[in-house]
Amino acid sequence: NYLTFCLNTLKRSRKPIVIFGNSLGEFDNHILESIKSIPKDIIYCIYCGNRTIAEINAEKFDFLARFNDYPNEIEFVNSVSLFEL
Repeated sequence: NYLTFCLNTLKRSRKPIVIFGNSLGEFDNHILESIKSIPKDIIYCIYCGNRTIAEINAEKFDFLARFNDYPNEIEFVNSVSLFEL
């Protein structure tokens, strides 16, 4: 099925990945494991909006905790600016 195809493609890919609109919560462990199976650079989009610096930093910390000892680069960007020209 389509989702299995997507997960397998993610597992095999060595290209950088952009995570947009997904916090990789408790039900997304299969996605985390697929990303970790062949480490790739990650660009993680955070919606900053009217959030405080403490809230944004807490989200960054939570995300990084899921990738303890991850060998590749993890970059955080403001999701609003991702598609600006």
